[in-house]
Amino acid sequence: MQADLRADPALAGVSSAALGSVIQNTNLANAILVRLEPWAEPAGVARSIERWNHYRAMTTAEQEDVLAKNVIERARQQILLFRIILLAVSTVIIALIIYTMTMEKSRDIATLKIIGAANFKIVP
Repeated sequence: MQADLRADPALAGVSSAALGSVIQNTNLANAILVRLEPWAEPAGVARSIERWNHYRAMTTAEQEDVLAKNVIERARQQILLFRIILLAVSTVIIALIIYTMTMEKSRDIATLKIIGAANFKIVP
């Protein structure tokens, strides 16, 4: 496999030791950035990279698409979940405030009824 990779002109400047360590150890790199010479064939370089263990060659447009779909979408979903939780908590707090105000008013209404106030005077 080393001979196939060394024959590729896009990899001509890479030493065998550096190339071998990348090919053998898949935990070494999460991404490999390749800047091609103007004369290099991108499809051929991509095919040779994809022959390595667990690597995939992506163009800039594909990388932007992955970022848009994965990273940005995940952040959007997290913000949406936070908004839903915030809305639920706010609703509960407002309901408790209204309940507390009603309970306080019921005591006042009961007191007015006990002292004999007319219904039209109790209604605000």
